[in-house]
Amino acid sequence: MTNDNAKPTGLGALAQRVILCDMAVKAAKRELDDATKERTDAKELMHAGLAEHGVNSVKYHGYTVYTNDRPFASLAAAKKDPSEKDDAEDDDDAGDKTAAIATLKAQGLGWMVKETVNVKTLTSWVRELPVDPDTKMPVLPPELEKAISIFIKEDIGVTKAS
Repeated sequence: MTNDNAKPTGLGALAQRVILCDMAVKAAKRELDDATKERTDAKELMHAGLAEHGVNSVKYHGYTVYTNDRPFASLAAAKKDPSEKDDAEDDDDAGDKTAAIATLKAQGLGWMVKETVNVKTLTSWVRELPVDPDTKMPVLPPELEKAISIFIKEDIGVTKAS
């Protein structure tokens, strides 16, 4: 049973603190998102302006604003922009990816090929395992106990009551 009119003492005070902090973080994230979009727009305009004037940099009030164009590379099958964050793997590209890796190896570039595991998929799989009632930890099959590390990230969620 909860009493919304209770004085903020004990758990109520902690709940109030969590809610206020949560609201402040959400407001700061909105401000950050807005500032990031504004900066991206300004950078695009600056890049075009520098190109239009045929220069790579400009000095302004003790700052130097300059082009910082750098190449990035990925496997041809992936064809992803490095600024896009996408942890999902495309099964359709698996064959192309395998061929691209084989080509890299054949050209003496196998040293840069590393086998990886998608940790989001592994975490989802672990969350489906039965949980030990005493430790509250998922129970791994014995064969995987040395291969997979599990930890619990403690957190507090906040939702607005309806």
